Amino acid sequence: MKAIPDSLERLVQALSKLPGVGRKTALRHALHLARFKDALAEDLAVALQDMRRDLRLCSCCHAISEAELCPICQDPSRDQRVLCVVEGYPELLAFEETGVFKGRYHVLHGLLSPVRGIGPAQLNLDGLAARCKAQGIQEVVVATSLTSDGETTALFIRKILEGSGVQVSRPASGMPFGAAIEFMDGETLAKAMDNRRNMG
Repeated sequence: MKAIPDSLERLVQALSKLPGVGRKTALRHALHLARFKDALAEDLAVALQDMRRDLRLCSCCHAISEAELCPICQDPSRDQRVLCVVEGYPELLAFEETGVFKGRYHVLHGLLSPVRGIGPAQLNLDGLAARCKAQGIQEVVVATSLTSDGETTALFIRKILEGSGVQVSRPASGMPFGAAIEFMDGETLAKAMDNRRNMG
């Protein structure tokens, strides 16, 4: 005899697919939602439906957006000459929270990883050189994590922009090797961005 009803089990399985959520945590969350199904569960269901309906990728930088262009790409006060290449949206948010970077972004949605079979075709790399040319980009800050995959990606970007006249830089080495940008404190990120170094 099964102790958990099927509908609750389906919710547990769905929640356990979230990053960092194991079965026990998923079960705890599911039981909490079941207990407050008239309020919290309804709010959550509506929010998830709204998110699925309204969110898309910005047609310019590939950040998460509700419009064709995200708020950063639409902002005329941003420095249009400087582009920060980040692995994903969490990294973009980490830099935005510091308030130190005033340019625009290019979101890759991953890193090159020969070991895991992730090549340039799986990332948002195709249009980077064309975007730099079309938008008159003068500097590309490659803010990928200081891991082997992050370094591989940074070197690949430097190579595809070689001879374009675009300066390619990396955040300064206040960031420890192997560290993920999305988990770094704001002060470290701000100093690393302010003291970025040329990759040339």
